[in-house]
This record gives sequence, structure tokens and C-alpha cells, in this order.
Amino acid sequence: MDNELPMETYWGGGGGLAVCRDGDVCVGTPLLRAPHSASLSAGTPKGVDFNLVKDTLLSISGVKALHSLHIWALTVSQPVLSVHIAINEDGNAQLVLKEASSRLQNKFHFHTTTIQIENYSEDMRDCHECQDPTD
Repeated sequence: MDNELPMETYWGGGGGLAVCRDGDVCVGTPLLRAPHSASLSAGTPKGVDFNLVKDTLLSISGVKALHSLHIWALTVSQPVLSVHIAINEDGNAQLVLKEASSRLQNKFHFHTTTIQIENYSEDMRDCHECQDPTD
């Protein structure tokens, strides 16, 4: 059958781990096994420079600041990004969104991007959550 599990499939859920063998029924969420588990580790995906991404976005006309820039990978070849872009008072949110999306795709080939545009506020300078990661 196409829906049969391989000889041993590891499942997690409910705080436990079950080993399913042919004929057994398991309920839970399959755990990723190597090499996929490497893509869920902390840090920026291989081949993506956090500071270069940040500088690319900050170079867009109308962008004043960034925060909550997160870059991770779904798989080894599928980097993903989410970011909040704060624009100047006279910035055009739609133009910034279009330019940011274009640059991220063309330069870094992100699989998926989530971009939130917001007006810059001086409060962002002192916001702990708005600061870059320290490590």
C-alpha cells in the first residue's frame, strides 16, 4: 500500500515516543530524522548571511529600521524569512514591500517571506524585542 509506514517510523506526541513496526498503529507526529533535523537547528541557514540580508533591506529607499528579522530553513534548500520593516513617515508602504520582496527573492532565493510594513516610531530604539540578535 502507498500509505504504509516504513519498517520503523518514529513518532512523537504527548510527551512520548513510539516506535511503529509493520502492523502496528501509531498516533502522533512523525519526528524528523537526519539529514532533515539539521535544518531545524538554531542559526542562519547555510549560504544566507544575516547581516547581508539586513543591509539589503535597510538600503531600500524609505526604510528607517528593521526588527524581528528571523531567518530559518524548512529544508536544506528552502530558506524562509520573516521581518518587520519600519518606514519613514513619508515612505510608501506598498513600494517598500514590493522592493523588499523582489530583492529578497532575487538575491537570496528565499522559499517564503513574510514582511510586515509599519511606520517608524522613536520607541523602537529602546524596544528590547526590536534589537538584533547578539549571537
